[in-house]
Amino acid sequence: MTIEERLEKVEKELAILKKSAASAPKEIRASSFIAVDENGKDRAVLNVSDGVPGLILKDENGKNRIILNITKNKTGLTIYDEKSKNHIGLSVKDEGLGLALYDDNGPIAGLGMENDQLELRLGGKKGMGRVILQVNKNIAGLVLRDDNDNPRALLSVDKDGCHMLALVDGNSQARATLRFTESGVGLVLSDEKGEPRAMLIVTEDGPALQLLDEDGEMGWSTPSSPAVQ
Repeated sequence: MTIEERLEKVEKELAILKKSAASAPKEIRASSFIAVDENGKDRAVLNVSDGVPGLILKDENGKNRIILNITKNKTGLTIYDEKSKNHIGLSVKDEGLGLALYDDNGPIAGLGMENDQLELRLGGKKGMGRVILQVNKNIAGLVLRDDNDNPRALLSVDKDGCHMLALVDGNSQARATLRFTESGVGLVLSDEKGEPRAMLIVTEDGPALQLLDEDGEMGWSTPSSPAVQ
C-alpha cells in the first residue's frame, strides 16, 4: 500500500468517525445501566429503584462488593468481602456522618459526628463499644466497658476544668470517684449501694478525711474542710 493509499484510508476513517460523532445522541435516559465483562457477567449496575439511585460494583463471581445509594435523608457507602459480609460502612446525613468497621462477627469500631459531638467506639457486642470516646464543646469523656457492656471506668474533663475519674462495679455502682477542680481534690469511696462511706478532701485550707456509716451519718472525721464541688 502506497503512502497515498494510506492517507486516503485514514481520511475515510476520520470521515466515518466525524459522522458517527455528529449523529450520536447528546443524552441517554434510562432507569438502569449494566456493564458486563468479557464473559457477559454483570460487573457494574447503575439504576434508580423506588426513587433511590444506586451504584453496585460486583466481583467476577457476581457478589456485591461495593454499594453506593442515596436516599432522601442519607447517603451510604458499603464495602463487602467475597462472602458478601459488609466490612466498611460510611453514611452521611443532615445531622452528621458515621463510619463503621466490621469483622466476620459484627461491628468492631465506629466513628461518628452528630450535632457537634464526635464519638469513637471500639469493640464490644453489637457495636456498643468496649472503649467509648466522646468529645463536644462542653466535655471530653472516656468510658471503658466490660465483656457485658457495663461501664467500669469513666474519665471526663469539662470546659470549666473539672477532672473526674470514676471506677464502677459490675452492678453499675460507682465505688471510687476522684475529682479535681479549681477548689481542690476529692476522693470518694462508696459501698455496694453506691453510698459514700469515706471522703478524702484536699483544698487550700488543708486536708480532711471523713468516714460515714451506712445511713450517710458522719462517723469520724479529721478537721473539716469545704467539700470539693
